[in-house]
Amino acid sequence: AYFVARQLNTLLNREDRRTVERWLSIFPAEEIGRRPTLLLMGAWICFFNLDIAGLAQNLAALSAAAATLQQMQAGAAAASSPARDWLPEFEGHRILLGGVVSYFGGQLEATIAAAQQALTLVPRTSAFVYGSAWFYLASAMQMVGQSDEAEELSLEAYRREQPKPTQISARLLFAAATVQLFSGHLGAAYESSALLLRESRAARLVLLEGWAHDTLGRIDYERNDLDAAEAHFAALRERCYAVHRGCAYDGFAGSLLVAAARGRSSAVAQISDEWRSF
Repeated sequence: AYFVARQLNTLLNREDRRTVERWLSIFPAEEIGRRPTLLLMGAWICFFNLDIAGLAQNLAALSAAAATLQQMQAGAAAASSPARDWLPEFEGHRILLGGVVSYFGGQLEATIAAAQQALTLVPRTSAFVYGSAWFYLASAMQMVGQSDEAEELSLEAYRREQPKPTQISARLLFAAATVQLFSGHLGAAYESSALLLRESRAARLVLLEGWAHDTLGRIDYERNDLDAAEAHFAALRERCYAVHRGCAYDGFAGSLLVAAARGRSSAVAQISDEWRSF
């Protein structure tokens, strides 16, 4: 269990959600419940599956487990104790995921505070978590009316990031593209997303590649470029079990909208059946 949990950041950094799910399924529920790091893996699985209720439940269990970890650290005799080594990073994961629950509950100031705190706790080597903190910080700022500040914050951090592409640089682009999209700056969002698509492919980041297709498909649909939109949404449907579930949903929904706009009732029925199966 310790070995598996210590691979979590490696799996997250390469966006390998399927292995996280497969490895956690090895353990019985009672074993997961008594090991904080396995609970944390379960929380990330809820995150990938857009299971916000499940994520909140996992975090409640993690809060109790975090107290246990702190007691372990206080009583640890050796400086190399696993609890001592990983406690700040564990807290960073937990705090960020709490901010995600707040984000989907509309408590955006809490999300901003959580993301800012996570950035002080999570090392850059935990690139997925570190980059995700930037994303939720920028996105929540945009939603409370700080669009310009959020866009500049993301782009400036992206310009400073070297080398490129990396998980961090790509997630900063994702943050910028999302802020631009929901601010109505479709031209800028399209440019950022096209660059994100290239970077995520080069770095083999399947989740971010999915989000790039998602944003590009949305904008192409708004521009009535239905061929391009259909291609992006089809890419999401083809990889629906690899991309984030939110992307998969958008792929099916976007494909339905394109088929309906073209008057293709048979395609609407077929895509609807695919979505129900998914």
